[in-house]
Amino acid sequence: MSRKTSTVRRAEIHEAMLAVAEAGDYRYMTREAVAAHIGVAAPLINAYVGGVDEMREHTVVLAVKHGRLRVIAQAMAAKHPAVQRLDFQTKLRAAREYLHLPPVGEGSV
Repeated sequence: MSRKTSTVRRAEIHEAMLAVAEAGDYRYMTREAVAAHIGVAAPLINAYVGGVDEMREHTVVLAVKHGRLRVIAQAMAAKHPAVQRLDFQTKLRAAREYLHLPPVGEGSV
């Protein structure tokens, strides 16, 4: 089995960070949870994204960049600066996704 390149590993870790945050709350996620998600040791997470605070910060930035609405909604609730300048429609979609409501116009409330 060949070793993964740093680019592939970083992408894998980033996706795991987003998945763990979506399953719970980015503010409480741990490097152990992210590591377990992809089957690696927790110190490897530090090597790629820094400590827990940096990991959580980077998770919000990734969520905004990739439109991961559940994490964006969590960041909105936490008044995270990375989501403050998002347009109203993105914030609305994020809130509706988080609350499990259908998109506006599809039998919406």
